[in-house]
Amino acid sequence: MTTKWVGALLAGMMVGTSQGQLRPKEWFTPSASHLTNAIVKALAERGIEVGNGDVALLTTVVSTQPAPELDVLSLTAVDGHAAGSDHPRSTVRIACHEAGECLPFYAVVNWAESARVRGSAFRSGPFQSAVAAPMVMRAGARATLLMEDGRAHVEISVVSLEGGAAGKIVRVQTPDRKRTFSAEIVSASLLKGSF
Repeated sequence: MTTKWVGALLAGMMVGTSQGQLRPKEWFTPSASHLTNAIVKALAERGIEVGNGDVALLTTVVSTQPAPELDVLSLTAVDGHAAGSDHPRSTVRIACHEAGECLPFYAVVNWAESARVRGSAFRSGPFQSAVAAPMVMRAGARATLLMEDGRAHVEISVVSLEGGAAGKIVRVQTPDRKRTFSAEIVSASLLKGSF
């Protein structure tokens, strides 16, 4: 009796396969040059002009189309510079224009001197802070926390627990790690706090 069930199950699987019901989708690996060109084009549509050499892919992309159209989802400043370069960099989150063509993926954009941002391209959203405000303080940097009110002026040596641009509120800690404060970044070595 068990043999009859197994035979019937196998016969049903063969029929389902021949009718195309269990056939997997075909997957493509778009070329790195196509993806880089598409990322540069998508950034240009958002007002950011970079060259193909400024974009680095972080992974191999798999798609249901051989040459998918891409959309920029977000642009985030990265704490640090590219190896051997004085230029800042950002991560770009990318997805295929058509839902289901590929999973979102990341690329890195190195902001060379040739990179340009059109003035009104990003008035709001994740692009504004990433493009307009360069990273000033790195995590782990030693700095001075200046705390003032009308009657007192206190300066404390601290270590930044987070990186960020000028104006960002970050957490800092005394070198002995006994006290933690929230402070606003003023420059690479100065933070402003309050009592």
